[in-house]
Amino acid sequence: SAQAIDVEGGIGGFVDMQTARPLDVAAQREKDFYVAGSLRAGINDIDDLGSERGSIFLNKKVSDRFGVFFGAALERSDRRQDSAESQDMDIQDFRLDEGTILNGRAVTEDYCGSLGLPWSSSGSYCDVEDGGVFDGLRNIRRDRTVDRDTFTTGLQIQPNDNFEVYIDWTHGEESREEEQFRYWQRVEYALGRLDRSDSPTRITDITINFDEADEFTDGVVTAFSFENMTEDSPRQTVDVANVLIGDEREFDVGGINLKWNFDDWTTAIDLGYAGQEREFLQKRVQADVDLTPNSDPARFPLYPRSRPDPWSGGTWGSFDITGGVPIVHLQDANGVTLDPLDLSDLIFDQDRQTYVIEDNSERSARIDFEKLFEGS
Repeated sequence: SAQAIDVEGGIGGFVDMQTARPLDVAAQREKDFYVAGSLRAGINDIDDLGSERGSIFLNKKVSDRFGVFFGAALERSDRRQDSAESQDMDIQDFRLDEGTILNGRAVTEDYCGSLGLPWSSSGSYCDVEDGGVFDGLRNIRRDRTVDRDTFTTGLQIQPNDNFEVYIDWTHGEESREEEQFRYWQRVEYALGRLDRSDSPTRITDITINFDEADEFTDGVVTAFSFENMTEDSPRQTVDVANVLIGDEREFDVGGINLKWNFDDWTTAIDLGYAGQEREFLQKRVQADVDLTPNSDPARFPLYPRSRPDPWSGGTWGSFDITGGVPIVHLQDANGVTLDPLDLSDLIFDQDRQTYVIEDNSERSARIDFEKLFEGS
């Protein structure tokens, strides 16, 4: 049979992994009583939150034929994680009207040609046939509290030189509470709406990194400003969500191992059990900025709105990733900045709860026979 220690020569292998055995640990440490432990603590300087973890391991050789061990690991942690990212770069075709500010210069036919971009014969605009455009940005704050406890114990008995019994058991519990504040802004499709006659969007200035042009793109768009973008598609421009997560888990894993040696034969029997119970609850509330002036009443908008119909003239905005952190600004037709954290600018979109109960268990049995032949 191939073995995992072999570098090549087989398509499979096995690893014989054994948990701690009290008499073996005592022999290795040359101590009848052995204690080990650790303590660790940390501080999250974002919000001065802490985490602590401790563990202990005790091993006792009671006699030459009997030994026991016990181990425990306890962890408490409060963590906050903040992230900001631009995401999902798409490849799009879009046009830049004559006079649009491109990398600090007004677009002309000559300037367009100097960049290797085609000039339209049917109108006064420059074609970008394969532009790399980031979908938008996502900001997430996660506040997480985790309590995790694990206990394990085992005993080893050797009534005589030819018979051995080993029993071990592990019990674990984990409790996790998490609150997430999610904020998405999607802007890339503003470029793709330039040729829509019913609601044309106009790009006022744009920054394209032509150094990143390759066989797939004519360059990567890193910043742009737009005006008169209306919303008549199901994709929303802004999503704001609050997610609450509660997760409780409890598991047990154990086994009994029996081994006999007689003559040139060795017989080993393994009986195992593994079980897990889990209770999971997730609550999610989501709202978005809907640029459609006449929303379906079934969507239950949050009335009263401070600006009942600012969308008919389109939305102005900008996207910028050149500073390293993605930034998006949106304004209504009156030039008033939209605040995605202001309820008067949002429409209620979703209230969803997920509740999961799991109860799984598995039992196993295995028997091995090993024969030692002469000369082996």
